[in-house]
Amino acid sequence: MTSPTPDKPLSSSNRFRSIFIVLGALAAVLSPGMTIKAQTTHYLYGLHNTSGAADAANFNLVQFAVANPYGASTVTSSTRVANLGSYVSNYGAAGRYREYINGLAIDITTNDVYFNYTYNDNSASATAGNYTFQLYKGNLNGSVWEVDLVHSITAALAGGLPDSDSAGSGAFPRGAFDPVSNSYYTGGQLTDSLTRLNLNASGTAVTSIDNFSNFDLTPFGDYGGGDFVISNGTLYTSTVVDGENRLIRRTISGIENGTGFAAGVIMDDDLSFDEFGVVQIAGLGAADLLYGLSNSGSLFRFTNPGGGTEAALGITEIVDLSSFIGFGSVADISEALLAPIPVPEPSGALLIGVAGCLAILRRRRQS
Repeated sequence: MTSPTPDKPLSSSNRFRSIFIVLGALAAVLSPGMTIKAQTTHYLYGLHNTSGAADAANFNLVQFAVANPYGASTVTSSTRVANLGSYVSNYGAAGRYREYINGLAIDITTNDVYFNYTYNDNSASATAGNYTFQLYKGNLNGSVWEVDLVHSITAALAGGLPDSDSAGSGAFPRGAFDPVSNSYYTGGQLTDSLTRLNLNASGTAVTSIDNFSNFDLTPFGDYGGGDFVISNGTLYTSTVVDGENRLIRRTISGIENGTGFAAGVIMDDDLSFDEFGVVQIAGLGAADLLYGLSNSGSLFRFTNPGGGTEAALGITEIVDLSSFIGFGSVADISEALLAPIPVPEPSGALLIGVAGCLAILRRRRQS
């Protein structure tokens, strides 16, 4: 029996020839314009209403980890970040009706989280009385989650901003943050108008407010609920118009200049969103995918949110988020970060970690 002859190492010339053969084969497989995306994880953030009731304790900021977003995607975990309702001053006080937290938005450059809290002073009607809108900003300062009131507005309803409030989504259900202009965008219930709150450099105060009455969707009708996403100067709106779900796209410059919206409409009367029921949207900031959440709790992704037809949007269902939260519902989603927002370390866990380190040091000294 003879021993096998050991393989000879490749010479430098043969090694380079092999590398070029592999690269050539790869180039032949890839079509022009095709890109390879590494498997990664996107982090979505949702407003988890734990019981369906609009109580302060029920509004939790929850992080969902979406693994392999460009392939066979799945949500691998959900993590509670903070209870946002506990930071709202006097939530549930006498004289406040149809209170709600909504309009979740994240500044992708700082990981600051923005949300709004609204209520009405009229107990009998959702379309009368005065509404109060409060914008809050939250972030992790060291190991402590901090939330500050940025701005508060009180005005009469039925003035177009909004025309109604809702026990199920508040007076201003839509929200998005534009890091380019350092502005928070929001939209009122049962109206297609748009409000932009321009912030100072630290995001702690409003310097000016723009109301765009020319953000008009006639003949589609007024918005009912929904969500905003801002990406590269374009505002994406997912909402219900005349009982049907729609996804609409307009440039920010077009809104500012009052130019026509027709070219920006993705979903129209002949191309409804009802098959998927997507109302909440997120993404297109740090990540290049658009995500959608249906009223039933199903999470979708859009590989081509600029597509002009329903088929071109590339809609794929990922998972039912209710299987991760166990109870209640996800009322809003925001962003798709490439790295998670740091979660505050519970004091008990911190003490356990310190005790564990001390125990390890003691054992090392004794050995």
